[in-house]
Formats: sequence, structure tokens, C-alpha cells
Amino acid sequence: MKTRDDEIAALGHLQVAMGVKFSDVVHRDKPDFLVSYQGYETGIEVTSGSAEEFRRALHVGKKAGLSGLSVSGLRERSDSERLSKEELLGELQSVECVSSEDFAVLWAERIVKRIRTKVDLMQRGELDRFQKNWLCIMNEQADDGGLDVDFYRAVLMGALGSDQSYREAFDLIYIISGRSIFIFDERRLIAVRT
Repeated sequence: MKTRDDEIAALGHLQVAMGVKFSDVVHRDKPDFLVSYQGYETGIEVTSGSAEEFRRALHVGKKAGLSGLSVSGLRERSDSERLSKEELLGELQSVECVSSEDFAVLWAERIVKRIRTKVDLMQRGELDRFQKNWLCIMNEQADDGGLDVDFYRAVLMGALGSDQSYREAFDLIYIISGRSIFIFDERRLIAVRT
């Protein structure tokens, strides 16, 4: 997440989504929080699931006075592919939209990229391990697209493929994306729309 305030807000969203209030919360780094939950010291790493372009687009659009933005086509880009402010404004004002199915695929690819990045950090010892280790992904670039939550669940599982390394790194992965919540535990992926 970008700032301490973003991380604290994400932890608040996680508590609401879980219907719990963590005790003994310590804001730290790598992972972002250490909490006491059900008698376990639990490390919680929070990260954004949105395309890096998304936050830039909101800022650029706001400065340009745009009230309605087309963000469905925003995607992950390497530094060399990064859009200029003018290109980003053009993208935001575009009437061309990505289909709901394509949006779901882009979303799943972004989420899996975040999971794999955090798994790599955990495996390299760059995130401290605790009795329990969780990952919380907050996706601000959410759009239910009229598709059933099970469609998103299936696309997410397809993007993850046979890679099960997340199970060794994290006891629980929470993905909060608009009105949808996805929970990976040691056995399965649960999808819920609120």
C-alpha cells in the first residue's frame, strides 16, 4: 500500500469483512501489522490489488476536472510502457471499454501477480514469519461487471494454475474487491459477494 493511512484503512476493511476486532495491533513493516487473533501472533501484510496506473489515473483525472472515468482498460505496465499524463487522460476519456470477461481476466492476473510477489518475499525471508501469516489484498479498481462472483473465482483459480506456493507462505489470503471477498485458506478458495 502507498501510505501508513492506506495500510490502516485496509486493516479496518479486513476487520469489517471478517466481522472481528483484532487486539494488540502493532503497525510495523514486513509484514505491515502484528495482531493477536484467536490466541495466535498473526502477521498481516496488506497490499493493493489495483493496477499501478489506477491511482495515477485517479489523480490525473481529478486534476483535469473529469467526473466520469473509464478505468476498465487500465492494466499493469512496465516502467518502459508507462503512459504519459496525456496518454493516461486519453485512456480515461476513452469510450472504449473492456468486456466484463476481459476485465475479470485482467483482474485475476493482477491479483495473482500480487500473491506471487508476496510469496517470493516470504520465501526469501524479507517478510517476518509469525505463528500465523496472512495476506490482505485491497483492490480499489473493482467492477463486478455483472458477472457472477463464481466466474471471478474460476478466473482467479485459472490464473493461479497449479501454483500452490501461497499455501506454504500464507495461512490465509483475503482479497477485498468492491463488493466481493475472496478467501484462500489452506484447503480452498471461497468467494462471497456482499
